[in-house]
Amino acid sequence: LVMNGKSIDIITVPKLSSYFYDELQSMNQKTKTPVPEEIVYYSSELLELYTLNVEFDSKVLGFDLMKAKSASLNEQKRIYKEVGDTALIVTGYFSESISRKLVDRSYYTKLGKIAYANMDSINSSFFDIPNFYRLLASYFEGLSILIKLFAKNKETEFNKLLLESVSSEELNLFGVTPNTSKIIS
Repeated sequence: LVMNGKSIDIITVPKLSSYFYDELQSMNQKTKTPVPEEIVYYSSELLELYTLNVEFDSKVLGFDLMKAKSASLNEQKRIYKEVGDTALIVTGYFSESISRKLVDRSYYTKLGKIAYANMDSINSSFFDIPNFYRLLASYFEGLSILIKLFAKNKETEFNKLLLESVSSEELNLFGVTPNTSKIIS
């Protein structure tokens, strides 16, 4: 696809998680302390899940974590995974939204790490990797930052594309309506 002489990449992958995996792993390999590949894979599946289902509530994560203690074993697994996953997505992909909350990033990081550690005590194996959730908890902060950088990078690319768009038709394609009215003071 070419737009005003500039090419635009179109993502053509069979699964959205493949795209997330490739992007995250590419960034991960450039870091000083890379996250294990299995954890990057897990997070790419998680990003796909949250991309396709944007309904999640980060307001009650602490309450849910406390509630899990008195729940059945299966319910505990669900709650711990959901709290850990949501905390990871909030601190990573939606980290900007935390600045508008009463609690800071460290609160969600602690919740996520506790949830994954508790999940490991109930169900430690994932992808046939022993203590997977404990490993995930130990890499929580690095993975969260990796996801945050990925999100910022994609936002920057999109904003750059918007700035390079010159016609109203091109801007309209992205849902941007230029304000052509003049303010007279």
